Amino acid sequence: MGTTKEYRKRWLWRDMTTRIITVNSVMWAVIAGATIFVKPADFEWWVGLFALPESITELPYRVWTLGTYMFSQHDFLHLLVNMLWLLLFGRMIEQAVGGQRLLQIYIQGGLAGAAAFLIANVINLGPHPFMIGASCSVLAVIGAATALMPKWRVNLLVLGSVRVLWIAVAAVVLFIIIEPSLYVSIAHAAGLCTGLGYGLVKARGGLKRVLGIRHITMPQQYSEVSMEIGSDEDKLDRLLEKVSRSGYASLSSRERQMLFDLSQKIKR
Repeated sequence: MGTTKEYRKRWLWRDMTTRIITVNSVMWAVIAGATIFVKPADFEWWVGLFALPESITELPYRVWTLGTYMFSQHDFLHLLVNMLWLLLFGRMIEQAVGGQRLLQIYIQGGLAGAAAFLIANVINLGPHPFMIGASCSVLAVIGAATALMPKWRVNLLVLGSVRVLWIAVAAVVLFIIIEPSLYVSIAHAAGLCTGLGYGLVKARGGLKRVLGIRHITMPQQYSEVSMEIGSDEDKLDRLLEKVSRSGYASLSSRERQMLFDLSQKIKR
């Protein structure tokens, strides 16, 4: 049996995606756990300590909420939905651009959503008390992954192999089109557009080949990794060795998909 330290390292803090999920889960536990001590009449006040306020004039007195709102959920279903989407798309971003970039996209999407929410309140589109949740940030991650790797395929439990692009379309319908609050829908759209913008800029620049460049002349020693020879661990080691020698962009579309699939399979 592994120690508590090994459990934390393996499951709770092993990569940036898991770290963000862990922080969100802890924040949810703090907020929801307060129901034991806080009277029902005061619960909205308690949630408001973490949520983004509706009025921009209140923000200077609760400036910390720009950070806390995007890592907080006040009900379990909200947490579960957001974290499942993040688990799927966050790992893709980590494979493509690394964990630090994932965190950057997450935070930028949350800030863009906050700005859109506050502007919508200034325009006075209708009453909305506050905004809380990771959805704007998660949508930024979804947008970035869609722009960088729209043709990647993910094996879903019921639907089988589905392209990232179509999964992202489903996210847009869920988070933006059928979202009942106009304020929140606008904020979600801002988060998504931030991620899309990031991905498109990177695709046009140094990470353009992540989209699947077809004509790369590689030295013989960097030829495509065999998918038939060796165990999963051997294949993954050869892929990682190739990345360390010549960079992620040197991988073919087939190899990038294999790298993603193997890393997910071995982590389970």
